[in-house]
Amino acid sequence: MLYVAGTTNRFGKIEEGNTASDYHKDEVDKQISINSSVLNTTWKNSKGELRKINIIDTPGYIDFLGEVKSSLRVTDTSVLLIDSFKGREVGTELSFHYTQDYENNIIFVINKLDQENSDFDKCIEQLRESFGSEVAVVQFPLNPGPAFDAVVDVARMKVLRFKSDGKGDFTEEDIPDALKEKANEYHKQFVEVIAAEEDSLMEKFFENEENLPEEDINYGVKPVMDFIAEYAESPLEKPAERGHSPNKEDHIDVAPNPKGEPCLFIFKTVSEKNIGELSFFRVYSGCIKPGMDLINEANGKTERISQLYYMNGKDRKEVTELMCGDIAAVVKLKDTHTNNTLSSKNFPVVLPYIIYPEHNMTLAIFPKKKGEEDKIAAALHTLHEEDPTFIVTLHKETHQTLISGQGEMHLNVIINRIKTKFGLEVEVEEPKIPYRETIRAIVKDSEFKYKKQSGGHGQYGHVHIKLEPNDRGVGFEFINEIVGGVIPGKFIPAVEKGILEVLPEGVIAGYPVVDEVEDKVDKFKKIASLSLKEPLKLDANYETMTGYFYFNIERNIAKEDTTFYIIVVSEMGKLDSLSDKKEGVILLNGENTLSLTAETQIGEFVETYDRRYWSFYFKYKVGKPDLISLYKAKTLEMKCYLKMGGSEAKFSKDDKTELNAYLKKYLLKGQV
Repeated sequence: MLYVAGTTNRFGKIEEGNTASDYHKDEVDKQISINSSVLNTTWKNSKGELRKINIIDTPGYIDFLGEVKSSLRVTDTSVLLIDSFKGREVGTELSFHYTQDYENNIIFVINKLDQENSDFDKCIEQLRESFGSEVAVVQFPLNPGPAFDAVVDVARMKVLRFKSDGKGDFTEEDIPDALKEKANEYHKQFVEVIAAEEDSLMEKFFENEENLPEEDINYGVKPVMDFIAEYAESPLEKPAERGHSPNKEDHIDVAPNPKGEPCLFIFKTVSEKNIGELSFFRVYSGCIKPGMDLINEANGKTERISQLYYMNGKDRKEVTELMCGDIAAVVKLKDTHTNNTLSSKNFPVVLPYIIYPEHNMTLAIFPKKKGEEDKIAAALHTLHEEDPTFIVTLHKETHQTLISGQGEMHLNVIINRIKTKFGLEVEVEEPKIPYRETIRAIVKDSEFKYKKQSGGHGQYGHVHIKLEPNDRGVGFEFINEIVGGVIPGKFIPAVEKGILEVLPEGVIAGYPVVDEVEDKVDKFKKIASLSLKEPLKLDANYETMTGYFYFNIERNIAKEDTTFYIIVVSEMGKLDSLSDKKEGVILLNGENTLSLTAETQIGEFVETYDRRYWSFYFKYKVGKPDLISLYKAKTLEMKCYLKMGGSEAKFSKDDKTELNAYLKKYLLKGQV
């Protein structure tokens, strides 16, 4: 687009690594788009009027859909590229649905028509199946395949035959008789779709139908530019943007008025080595100039606007004024981040946030060299600022730093950038699973006596506790069944406190205990002033290790499960097989898109297909018997090394037998 518009004199190629938009090292190396890039150019419509066109080139790879969603938030028309061989892909459908969130107009461009197995008609059929009959053909290939050099334009009702010199020049020809019926049908559909939209667009079409521009056209690009300049909605024609006041009480409409109060929205932040942070934004109202003070409505802080730039990939052109509808960048905003709104003090408003897709893959990350934890943390923070779909968390139980993203490719790119951009070496591993422990049978009477005499007043406690399973997910519940004042009420909270202090460390593998009810404190004899947490700790951690909980009660590790939603497009057979394996239930059965929910334990490999998209949330569920046995055995191993310092003197014969079985089954296989 930049080349045919004359904005650049170089026709970039992906395989040569010299395109205007894919300029980052990882993009050049992988030969794919990873980041969205802001571009701008101008193009004349059929009346000779010069139109400013703001372009955001976004990745097509599904792992980088966050870049797509942030770009759609600030654009008015979406151009979706369709591979003529692959046809509709899951990324196509997700991008389409994202456009509906922001009510963007859509232009489908079917490319790679010179491929051996390109199938234009199949692509159109798929698009109409997915997105409705309002998908109208504007051009179709005359001779798809390796010899491709011409299209039939149903708006002009002419054949456009491109010259082979690579400049994109073309000549007009009459439509062959064999294709006239097809062209007329597409022409009729095109007119009907335009008429269904709005009268002004219909008038615009008929006004220019016989006078569409006839200048030289680059292979397929110039017709797209013509169509955008002629029919795409101008930012000034868009309805008012619906925002709200900073206190969220009142709705505020931000009209696209060049003379209105200044208002802009930050949709992307990039850290550049030589200039610092670049904040990319769209102007929704008014005029933006350097030196202007605007209020960040997220934190109430004032930001002084410094240098403003039009961007074409990595190339910057400083400008002194930006108008309503412009997309540009500003440097050195101190307290502003992606999703922030800046507006004048006379017009406080917050525009709608970008809602990013949920992450669907997580890894644990740590530095190769000790002492670089702070550097790693700073690098991860910067990368999150640049890409809000990249999430960093510190797990309070496993003490691992977790990185989450949109998939394997996404996280690989992040890891590579830590090395190339920050000079840090890291390693990753599967996250440790934060298990839970619970019971699934009633313990009628757990009894413990505590005696302590060290001079002066002695300490004595006699506690009876009944335990039973609670509803899954409810957590711990304490019920006092003492009646008649048998025990002074001031001592009851000490019993509950003792139980609560025991729960974080279960007796099977040391994981937190959940979903239990303690509900019968029976007897309480003479007691000195003390907290009962000490006898209860002894009861839970030692007596019951070889008594009630460990062997006699069916006590389970509750493994963290994931419930995942899968969108599978026209893959019914595979979907059924997946449902059978993972106990999935089909939630929605549309014409071509099926949504399924299923459950699987974290750590299990889940089959995936090319045309799929996952989202997850977590819950706990009782683990499988083999999982529980493994952790019983692992607990014995821990007792051997940690409690007994390597000595097995206090282990029973049964303990040793189970430990040896564990070592033979798991350690020798290298699984632990």
